[in-house]
Amino acid sequence: MKRRSVLRAGVAGGVAALLPRFAIGQSADARVLRFVPQANLTVLDPIITTAAVTANHAWMVWDTLFGVNAAQQAQPQMADGYTISDDGRTYLIKLREGLRWHDGEPVRAQDCAASLARWAVRNTFGQTAAKSVDEWGVADDKTVKITLKRPFPLLIDAIAVQNSFIMPERLAKTDPFKAINEVVGSGPYRFLKDEFVPGSSAAWEKFDGYVPRQEPAEWSSGGKIANFQRIEWKIITDAATASAALQNGEVDWYEQAQADLVPLLRRNSDIVIAPSNPQGYIGGLRFNCLHPPFDDVRLRRAVLVAVNQEDYMRTIMGDDRSAWRICRSQYPCGSTYGIEVDLPVGGDHQPDRLRHNRAARRYHLRHVQEDRHQCGIAVDRLGVGGAAAGDQGARGKRRLVGVPHLVYRRVHPQPCGQRAVSRPRRGGLVRLVRKSNDRAVNAGVAGREGRRCTQEDRRGDPA
Repeated sequence: MKRRSVLRAGVAGGVAALLPRFAIGQSADARVLRFVPQANLTVLDPIITTAAVTANHAWMVWDTLFGVNAAQQAQPQMADGYTISDDGRTYLIKLREGLRWHDGEPVRAQDCAASLARWAVRNTFGQTAAKSVDEWGVADDKTVKITLKRPFPLLIDAIAVQNSFIMPERLAKTDPFKAINEVVGSGPYRFLKDEFVPGSSAAWEKFDGYVPRQEPAEWSSGGKIANFQRIEWKIITDAATASAALQNGEVDWYEQAQADLVPLLRRNSDIVIAPSNPQGYIGGLRFNCLHPPFDDVRLRRAVLVAVNQEDYMRTIMGDDRSAWRICRSQYPCGSTYGIEVDLPVGGDHQPDRLRHNRAARRYHLRHVQEDRHQCGIAVDRLGVGGAAAGDQGARGKRRLVGVPHLVYRRVHPQPCGQRAVSRPRRGGLVRLVRKSNDRAVNAGVAGREGRRCTQEDRRGDPA
């Protein structure tokens, strides 16, 4: 799916390096970009979180040794180039000239080595690479030396793709599980700490000491040209309010417009709407394979034939097919590893097929309760959505809205001695209980299959 970014036409040209498909001229006096991010900026350290809003902040403040082009191929960024030894176990990365921190100090190889070591503790690709790394070291102040225990051909790709931001050594030595206490980078913008108001606003100012690369900007590689003297983020969490602010000229860029507001925004000729990421974003639901019921691969396969990607996409992104596509791949379609596979995924009649799935039919809810022996613990149920927006489920619990999709319905905790009841929707996705008649299924088994309450339990129950 492609998140829509919305800009006023007067500033669209100023962000051409970020969104190359915009071709509208920038007004000559536009020196400040007022931006509404898709979420509140609460964490300033991009190493301890994967939040996109923090990464967007980080790309302005810090730089990386390598970036990637539109084909996701590694390109030198802070690096001038690199060499690999004949045995594939030693990498020498030479820093390019002109790199300087926002406090005026030069960037050194020691900063890079410490930053990579911290990044590799938290990042999953970095963790994989680190298993092959003997030392994140230096050859001299201008040369990073990475020594491997065994060859790892994807090392440069890992550094390039996975937001391995380079920080001063004193910050990079911070515990990887604790946030840094100051924001000092070498990127095109300086973070203005004194103007940061969490939940309200944040600001950055152009760093005149930044020397961009000479190549054209492409994805996260090439010359990062700062077209604005100042960037201001306005934290507006209500979508309608943010949309109104854009239409009234109070802000210039609304990062992520909701699908139901896009038709209204399109009617304004001063507003440009386009995807912020040409490759799109990928969303997924993950089973907890360590615990019942989805530790049984047969049940996971049963759910696979019941879900329908198109239903989810229309619920999230609306009916505009230019904003989303079906993608049957673990990686985003269109990327290097985005290879689609032919799977028996859900369709209009898949829930009917699923009712006949032998593994799903004989699965008994008591397996879910094996690790839930204490009274008052909620029990999850699996069903089919399809409720209208705002509809309430059994006992007032809210269901996922929209078209048929996977939902978890939670039974309210009940005191010992009382039976918790979950009533599945008619035509549910999976009947987790196999009983002799439908009445037993409809009545539910939560509480019925659990242990008997003791006198001590009953004395602890609320009145």
